Amino acid sequence: MRVAVISLKRTPERWIAFQQRNHKALSNCELLRIEGIDGGELLDSKIRTRMVTPSAHQEWTAGAIGIGLSHRLCWRLCCNSGTPLVVLEDDALLADKWQVQLQKLLNPNVGMMLLGWNIDSMLRAEFVERQEIISLFEPAYPNENELRTILNSDHLRQAKRLHNAFGLPGYWMSPVMAQRLLTTIQCLESLPLILGRGFPEIKIHGIDGLLNLHYHNL
Repeated sequence: MRVAVISLKRTPERWIAFQQRNHKALSNCELLRIEGIDGGELLDSKIRTRMVTPSAHQEWTAGAIGIGLSHRLCWRLCCNSGTPLVVLEDDALLADKWQVQLQKLLNPNVGMMLLGWNIDSMLRAEFVERQEIISLFEPAYPNENELRTILNSDHLRQAKRLHNAFGLPGYWMSPVMAQRLLTTIQCLESLPLILGRGFPEIKIHGIDGLLNLHYHNL
């Protein structure tokens, strides 16, 4: 399996820790380190790019701009290579048998599969046809040992159609979907996001938020 990991050049210790933390889970993977775009350096350089709109310059953090552009870089890599790609951020923690589980869940209609999300926020997915479920998680900030217990549990994994989830620790994508995302999300910008069911309207300040505008149509 081809795996691209986004990691900044100035934080080599995170890359080393990622490999140590996921040594067992990364066996049989073609591992690619993607030098992430440093949002701070980009803004300090005064370089202007059409991929970062004035609203993102004003309202997104430097880190959010950098990681947003880094994910688009991975989409371009997937699209140009013509082969599926797993994209991970370098703080991701992988289940030992994640590759086996993923292969079982993939089908010809899947273009992208989110493999993890921030559990300090809501998750909204299609539970059964035309019936959705909105989930909140407790505890919102489990430690690494608690996360490993969850990830390596023997509970059945299922693929569900996604509507809302925040965070992009990891996902699988096809080249066709990569091209679609590059076309759909051509720039980083602040936009309103309506979550429904009593949740307040929020402003998008990250690439994961932009994806939330499109998950239900992908």
